[in-house]
Amino acid sequence: MAETVELYTTAIAASAKLADYDRTMDLYSRMVDAKLEPNIKTLTAIISSCVSSENYSASIPFIEAIKSEGMDRISLKAAIRAYCATDNTPLAWELLSEDRAGHKQLTGKDARQAFDTMLESSLRSGDYELAKGLIEEMILVHNFIPAKWTYKAILRGLGLSRPEDRNVKYTLKKESDPSSSSAEKFDYLLHVLDIMLRRNLAVDISFYSTILFEATKLGGNARRVGSLMPKAKTYTSETRDEMINMRLTWSALIRQNLDFRKVDPDQILLPKLVLRTNSKSTKGATRRMYAAEQSVYLRNKRIKEEVEVKKNMMT
Repeated sequence: MAETVELYTTAIAASAKLADYDRTMDLYSRMVDAKLEPNIKTLTAIISSCVSSENYSASIPFIEAIKSEGMDRISLKAAIRAYCATDNTPLAWELLSEDRAGHKQLTGKDARQAFDTMLESSLRSGDYELAKGLIEEMILVHNFIPAKWTYKAILRGLGLSRPEDRNVKYTLKKESDPSSSSAEKFDYLLHVLDIMLRRNLAVDISFYSTILFEATKLGGNARRVGSLMPKAKTYTSETRDEMINMRLTWSALIRQNLDFRKVDPDQILLPKLVLRTNSKSTKGATRRMYAAEQSVYLRNKRIKEEVEVKKNMMT
């Protein structure tokens, strides 16, 4: 049987389904030796094989080769994953942006999953400014409503996921950057919260709980802001508009460096806060929320102790 591009492409596609990287590269080498020029389908199959076998770096030259020829849905999805896994998240964002502005090969679900992957990748590498831009474009520009995978991708990227959330779909192998400070992580969590509220979207109950636990761990100003969140949730649900400042954001509030010696926590105007709770919310998630609210709560005794500690430090 004569060797043809179509024959090699079929064989490479079969090896890609099996995630057999060595077989794919062997077929490609034989194809080159036979002086056969790979077409777009061949390159797409090679890229898919590299990505499915987690040989991300090996896929980059083939991605660059196919860019000028035009990419289909399969190659786009694989390329975005490869770029994110090799710390080239800006290139992945560029691919997605070009697709959303052009032919839209990717479905809405594909695009949202791509944002999840890019968010996790940028946060793992400690690029919080990039991650802020991604969440803004995702929610404010493309009007995507974050799904549970989005929240899990963010928490995995920050290294804050719970043990049962680690081995789930779209996980990248690389560990979070250990140099990333807890304060930067908390700042990013507040930014996501603010973006959600700008769209009048309810916040996932587990995400809210994580924010409160992080506030408790950080202590100081972060904990004081965290202790106000349950109040904001109550004010919003009870429509106590006199206690809500619609123009205020949580990011702006934490920059005020609240001092409970000078201001009564019960008199502070707060941003609104709406949680997404429904019949599907598990009892465990609800219990975790109550535990988080209890952990961050500053009782009058604790507030007085905090005042005394600061006085002692000044003397």
